[in-house]
Amino acid sequence: MSLDTIRFQILFFAFIYMILALQVSNGFPPFYIDQECKSYSLIEQKKYEIYRDLKTAFPYFIALFVSMLLIGLTGSPIFVLSGAVFAFLIGLDRRKHMKTRIGHPQKWLMNISPLLNIFMLRYPMGLFDLWTSGIVFLFGGIIILSNITN
Repeated sequence: MSLDTIRFQILFFAFIYMILALQVSNGFPPFYIDQECKSYSLIEQKKYEIYRDLKTAFPYFIALFVSMLLIGLTGSPIFVLSGAVFAFLIGLDRRKHMKTRIGHPQKWLMNISPLLNIFMLRYPMGLFDLWTSGIVFLFGGIIILSNITN
């Protein structure tokens, strides 16, 4: 694999992480549920909060789009890596947002097993991290294995 291929794969994985984090940042039912949003009408009322909550990630979005524009114009590897960093920062911002707003998984999940309860008390965002990072590593493993076999 060439160095350029590795850089674009890093960018690809950062985008996967960002997209997954954006998908579950307002809750990850049935594991993480915002207690204030139990009915559909309340969810509809809280739609405006999604835009308000994305204000913290807005500078990262701008920097990501500028990096993507510069990748297209120059093809420089520096902009590829900076784009990956900004995509990853957006994902981390969404994780932080979910942790401060929801904070812990549902109680039924913690009652399944004592080991899971210990894990969830120590790492309350463990399922979020397993979901987002796990899929990124799954895609990464598939791509790396496909490149090794070719």
